[in-house]
Amino acid sequence: MKTTINFRVFTSAHSAMVRPNERAPLYYLSPRDGELLTICYPGLNNLWSAPFKINTVGKVHVLLRRADGAIELVRVEVILQGATIFIALETEKDKWPYRIENLSETDIVFHQTTDNAKNPAGHKEPNKYKLAAGMAVPYSWDFPAMPVKSLTLLAGSERRIINFQQIGAMEPIRFKVNRNSIVIALDVIADGPTQILRLSKYIESESLFRPAKAMIHRNPSSTNISSTQADVNGTHYGFEVVEKEARVTFSFALRLEGIGVSLINRRKKELVYATLRELDLRFNDYTDSQSINLKIKWIQMDNMLYEALFPIVLYPTVISRSGNETNLHPTLQVVATRTKDATSNVEMFKYFTFLMQEISLEIDEDFLFALMDFVKYSLPSAQVEEVTQLYDGQLEIPEPVPPVESFQMYFSLLHIQPFKVNLSFIRTEHINQEEVQPSSNNPFALLAHVLTMAIGNINDAPIKFNSLVLENLLADYTVLMDRLTSYYGQEFVYQMHKIVGSVDVLGNPVGLFTNLTSGVVDIFYEPYQGFVVSDRPQDFGIGLARGTASFFKKTVFGFSDSFSKITDSLGKGLAEMTMDRAFIDRRRLSKSRNRPKHALYGVTSGANSFGASVGSGLAGVLTQPIEGAERNGVGGFFSGLGKGLVGVVAKPMVGAFDLVSHVAEGIRNTTTVFDGDPIDRVRLPRYIGPEGILKPYSQRESLGQKWLHDFKDGKYAHESYLAHYDLGNAQTVVLLTSGRVMQLRLRNMSLEWETTFSEMQSVHMDAAGISFILKHDILGPFIPIQDASSRRWFTARIDEVFDKYLNSQRSLD
Repeated sequence: MKTTINFRVFTSAHSAMVRPNERAPLYYLSPRDGELLTICYPGLNNLWSAPFKINTVGKVHVLLRRADGAIELVRVEVILQGATIFIALETEKDKWPYRIENLSETDIVFHQTTDNAKNPAGHKEPNKYKLAAGMAVPYSWDFPAMPVKSLTLLAGSERRIINFQQIGAMEPIRFKVNRNSIVIALDVIADGPTQILRLSKYIESESLFRPAKAMIHRNPSSTNISSTQADVNGTHYGFEVVEKEARVTFSFALRLEGIGVSLINRRKKELVYATLRELDLRFNDYTDSQSINLKIKWIQMDNMLYEALFPIVLYPTVISRSGNETNLHPTLQVVATRTKDATSNVEMFKYFTFLMQEISLEIDEDFLFALMDFVKYSLPSAQVEEVTQLYDGQLEIPEPVPPVESFQMYFSLLHIQPFKVNLSFIRTEHINQEEVQPSSNNPFALLAHVLTMAIGNINDAPIKFNSLVLENLLADYTVLMDRLTSYYGQEFVYQMHKIVGSVDVLGNPVGLFTNLTSGVVDIFYEPYQGFVVSDRPQDFGIGLARGTASFFKKTVFGFSDSFSKITDSLGKGLAEMTMDRAFIDRRRLSKSRNRPKHALYGVTSGANSFGASVGSGLAGVLTQPIEGAERNGVGGFFSGLGKGLVGVVAKPMVGAFDLVSHVAEGIRNTTTVFDGDPIDRVRLPRYIGPEGILKPYSQRESLGQKWLHDFKDGKYAHESYLAHYDLGNAQTVVLLTSGRVMQLRLRNMSLEWETTFSEMQSVHMDAAGISFILKHDILGPFIPIQDASSRRWFTARIDEVFDKYLNSQRSLD
């Protein structure tokens, strides 16, 4: 502003001043009135303004009265940035928040509706304003801090309360003047930042309201709108809405069985495959409105990385993929109705609702960083020097960035329905980024890494977001998005204790408590249902048996799940202490590919993991010093010896924890083995050849690539899959990779034979199949292929790859 302004907390005796184009800190905040502020011009007899709130982000207007009676309008903008609330004051010249136009033939008196119990200014009476016929006047609230703001109209002996936020035509007001019945039409129109209340002569043929045929008898104690419309005998004649038939001028419907979106990163790996099933989009254009209805019955996002610990990233938690469940409860539904109103220059929506069913979000850290790399975010680097300076000496608070104004939107009803997210997260190494950061040699950094690996796992943390219902909302689009982001961000922060309570190293106490309480409810609820709902006596026994079974099932599930989470986290932390990257990677792949489906398989996979860990520990004492010496000489030898000694103790302990974890996980999964259809990836990861050319998806090539990655826990995953041939019995296939030809038996994923290109001398095709001649004219394996076209095709692929190998060897020579 161009003048100095005094300000103080409402009811406080301490005041301060702020000069033009400057700022001042706000002190003396009291617990009772700290959220209310009032301002005035300096000098004697200048009046303090009505109080306004400083904890409500947005704009509000305040009337300032000078000693000579002059009134000026000040726009107060409350901006929240970081930890600071900025209160910006600016003189408002032309854009008053409201304007009242009296186009009728009757004088009107109006004032702000007040409730002394809720009036922040105490028992102060509102100012009353008289508006003559044919005149218009700008208006701003006398009490801007009132929680609910409305306007009271007085015409003759009649009284009417107007909600200024409700844009559109309102029910007309009827009153008596000199025994004559007069009706005034009421309309609220949005003209940019100004809302206009227009009072005009009621014309029944042009109005949305008509006099009601039925009489409404007056209730003297009633304060509703109809109590203001009476004749001299005390009988009310209300108004009813004219139901105009909305004619459809255009209709559009789109129904798709499904949409699949594949994301492929710069390393030519498929990262995500997202599917939308049974998408139904309908758009209708009426004479007075437009409506859109979007339904998506199933949403699923798959992690297509072979190293994924969570193969499915996002999916509906409680909705079954099969049956009629998705028809009754679509995963996502958006309904919006837009009103065609030429009188207002804002986007007007009569109704908007957003529904999202309960979903599960399961992410591992490697996938998260790979996704960030895909969208080209800057990844944190371990090489950046840590800032150890706690305080840089700067006390100056930066200037706020005012929000960017955009188009105005009005919602008669905005309804975002409640939804729930079950969040799971696992810490992993980053192996799917453009650049893999090396581990730090700092022992404290290693200790922190071990602890975060053990603690940083979250399992099914239930994050619930409450419903949000807003009526008669007029807001700038940018401000609206900022408010929604802030609201749901705070909802998330308020539930951080659920995330902490779902940490695996604690045994997921939130999940354990949920399962136990659900089982206790079932043991009482099921017999009650059988006793009350049914007339048959045996149904009580059936309900008792069902409830008891559910109680034991959920109890066993809860305790075994918690126990497996604790042991798995401890084993993961100990594995990091070995500093053996090959061992850690093998353990990670083995756990992701050998999930026990029942207790017996849990014992088998746990025993295998224990044996592999003990063997790796014993072998590491001999191999790691040699590997260290080959890399770094004498220093590398002693470093490798230290790692081997640590591994010979830590690796068997990792195996023991993995054994217990697998057994507990198997027991847990046994309780759910008959619970409906399991959710799996929609399809296998896309195959992209070594040339990096994207082609239409091929189920056959993707299946061959999967066999290569799954065989011996990814032993040959570093080679590129090129082709395969099924020998006809659906149990034996021949795989061609960039480094070898091998024959696999699929039943137990065993290797029958393999021939590397370094061992191969020539390839021959005859009428019975394909034969290989190894070096020194040794007869190699034979591939029986009876079909001539298939034989020629597979031989050509082998020759092509073998020739490339020979050319590469010649170039090296």
